[in-house]
Amino acid sequence: MGGTRRILALLAPLHFVQHQHRAFAGRLPGGGGRLCSMSAAHANMAQAGSPPAWARQIDESLTKNNQAPSDRYVQLATVAEGGEPRVRTVVFRGWASPPLAGAPHALSFITDSRSEKMRESDAAEVCWYLAENREQFRVRGVLSKVGHAEDDPVLRKLRADMWQSLSGGARQSFAWPSPGFPRPPDADNQADFQAPEVSATEPSEPFTLVYLLPSRVERLTLRGFPQTRTVWERSDPEGEWTQQALNP
Repeated sequence: MGGTRRILALLAPLHFVQHQHRAFAGRLPGGGGRLCSMSAAHANMAQAGSPPAWARQIDESLTKNNQAPSDRYVQLATVAEGGEPRVRTVVFRGWASPPLAGAPHALSFITDSRSEKMRESDAAEVCWYLAENREQFRVRGVLSKVGHAEDDPVLRKLRADMWQSLSGGARQSFAWPSPGFPRPPDADNQADFQAPEVSATEPSEPFTLVYLLPSRVERLTLRGFPQTRTVWERSDPEGEWTQQALNP
């Protein structure tokens, strides 16, 4: 399936994504762009239309928080095959750039194809807390995973671009033993974790680019009285975002 068609297919209506969360037990549904500044990514988005209000709000909040390095760390929650919740901290690697057709505001992450999250739900949610601003963002949607077997040329290039943006140490980690597997008693740390040099241009086979394609975003501001809470949603992948104030 081509990249554009696949992205649009993944951007299911919100009620379908919620149904996926409820009905996931016993089922496993399947399974960036170059790292760039928010302003650069949003400049690219503007060519295809203005970024949604929630994306501009995240951009502004990160700027107010002085772009602290810790702001790149978010919590990503998924659901395991047996229905148990899973959560881990991942590095936010910018908005998809150039923007993805059908999802110009996708969030970019990377992972190892051998990791557990690759066998978990595509339905996912990110929780992002900016301590200095006392703000929380929750971004719900579906994950699109671009791996070694990807046949769409546009997505293959985005994967290669992201690989080339990584540090040498980050690229090297994809040559380590499979993550999460037990270490044998006679394991040789020197041999296992000082693997041969990997290519700086051709992605290692386990390297996987992951996009979160949002369908719901919630912002909670803890400063001031009363606290403010806002939700943005869209039920149609090509539709407009709606905004609603909530009780905090």
